[in-house]
Amino acid sequence: MLATLWPVADQSTATLLADMYQRRQTQGLSKAEAQRQAHLALMAQPAYTHPFYWAPFILMGNWK
Repeated sequence: MLATLWPVADQSTATLLADMYQRRQTQGLSKAEAQRQAHLALMAQPAYTHPFYWAPFILMGNWK
């Protein structure tokens, strides 16, 4: 389960989740690694460098 610690922006969340699931499916990464790489990709985009867009997400439960 991916949870948030505060309200999130719709567009950045959609971008993050789409990237995370694509990496998981195409590269066979663990949930934690796919999330990590998606976070790094989101942070690299100039519009989403502020922690508001990428910091609220936490992976809970089975992270493998």
